[in-house]
Amino acid sequence: MCTPPHKLGKVSMMRTDIEAFRDIVDGDIGFTMLFNASGKPAMSVPLHWSGEGLPVGVQFAAPFGDEATLFRLV
Repeated sequence: MCTPPHKLGKVSMMRTDIEAFRDIVDGDIGFTMLFNASGKPAMSVPLHWSGEGLPVGVQFAAPFGDEATLFRLV
């Protein structure tokens, strides 16, 4: 995610307005689709905590077929 996690209830399947869609697209899936489309391995690892106690992570990526590099990071 490009932003800290949302508070509970902000993103809900019960919302039907365009703002609900923007809440998800604008800051949440900015990087994942690049790796999903290319097939390159990537992982998000929580490395820190925000002032509100929420996890903050970093996304690591590796060349195609090189999942072993990611596993060695953990």
